[in-house]
Amino acid sequence: METLITIAHRLFELGDSVSANAVRLLEKARAITSGWISALQSKIQTGIDAETSRRCSRYAFWAALLCKRTFALYGDQPRLPPTALRRFIKCSISLQDNMVSNPAMLPLALRNALIRDFKMVHQMRFTLRYSLQSDQDSLILSITTIWPDVRGTQSRKFSRLEFLPNPDQW
Repeated sequence: METLITIAHRLFELGDSVSANAVRLLEKARAITSGWISALQSKIQTGIDAETSRRCSRYAFWAALLCKRTFALYGDQPRLPPTALRRFIKCSISLQDNMVSNPAMLPLALRNALIRDFKMVHQMRFTLRYSLQSDQDSLILSITTIWPDVRGTQSRKFSRLEFLPNPDQW
């Protein structure tokens, strides 16, 4: 999947004649990797033993990195479409949920993928900020999808999203 996403990104950069096909390919890769994340999360929650859960968590971490990588094409866009924003948030939460305590101990390929993700998110920071400011419902929907309300309890209430002022705005 890593190779397929890399090829799709390169095709997208070639220009108009192939970029629409590259976008479709990236969207398909996003849907597949998102499905992997969901399947792995359910395996982690119902894991028979610690080793199985740990292995599934590592795969979910990889899948989240791959899924997030499909969003790099939005780096120069003013904002993400709502569906893409929700999936990006879900991938980001999954990445954090499955992060090991010491990223320096990750295998080299996985550590490099994490560093690439940090760089991509930094490049997309203005797009992401504007997307979140203009579509706060996507954040709430993503959170409630990943962490649903517990039956029999009062439903959650969310306050308005506010970004911190300088120098802590990021």
